Amino acid sequence: QTSELPGLPEGEKNDKTIPSSADPAMTTPPVAGQPATIAAAGPSTPALSEGELTFDTAQTIIRFDQNKAGITEIRLKDYAAHKGESEPINILDGEMIVQGTVQPTDKTVKSGFAGKREGNRIAFTRTEGAWEITQTYTVPTSGYGFDVEVSYQNLSDKPQDLNATTLVKQGLNRPTTSGNFFSPSSPADIGILYGIDGKLHDVPLKKICEAGSEPAASLKNEKVDYIGFDRHYFLGLLWARNQTADYIVERDNGTNETRCEIASVIGQQFGLVAPGAKASMKLSGYFGPKKVDALEAFDPNL
Repeated sequence: QTSELPGLPEGEKNDKTIPSSADPAMTTPPVAGQPATIAAAGPSTPALSEGELTFDTAQTIIRFDQNKAGITEIRLKDYAAHKGESEPINILDGEMIVQGTVQPTDKTVKSGFAGKREGNRIAFTRTEGAWEITQTYTVPTSGYGFDVEVSYQNLSDKPQDLNATTLVKQGLNRPTTSGNFFSPSSPADIGILYGIDGKLHDVPLKKICEAGSEPAASLKNEKVDYIGFDRHYFLGLLWARNQTADYIVERDNGTNETRCEIASVIGQQFGLVAPGAKASMKLSGYFGPKKVDALEAFDPNL
């Protein structure tokens, strides 16, 4: 959590204003009843190419989708999708959506992001009300981890209260027959898990996907060790590492007999953000094997 302000004790609200580093030019006149906004910097960026949307690292191939700012594939080079074949396994059962928003209860997937690739970073940007929201991924050249910075810039001419939220949506297939090599062969092999103070909490996929089920996780102002999905041989984790945050992980619309849709909401309160200023939520992701050396290389707490 980065806003130039230190973290707050549990239950204490941040009512300070995050200052602006400069006075941006405002549009004039503002629309009646709405805050004035900063003039656009320039024309929309062109669509990124397939090559720009792909990261080919020592251990992984990660492909992004500019339209929804999602990840369509995370392939692990050292693990085959099928025994005796060379195609790397994709540990995602479908596109994983990761989108910043200022509407904590809105789980609608947005589209139409501007994209930009620079070296080992790729960024997706859109506007929502008075905010410009950008997800910036940093993908190392080796290992199974990456970082995501979700930044919120106040485009209005007034301080705005920021309840920053990152929506993560992921569909998980429900195994019904024997799996392929490293694929899960039973619903019991898949679930949602998280850790707090070294203690593991896990919920089987079957329980999460039942109609009317309780959330797999509902945490308030917690500093979790990790949170994500367990696919028997592999883990997919995304969390605010070493920071307190709110988490809700629950069954989402579209769940059926063969597929369970999961919606996760990660939230942080930043208080008032000055005109033109930014505040950022910093997330860490691990999508790789359940190997002790790989996990410890990414984070000793895993």
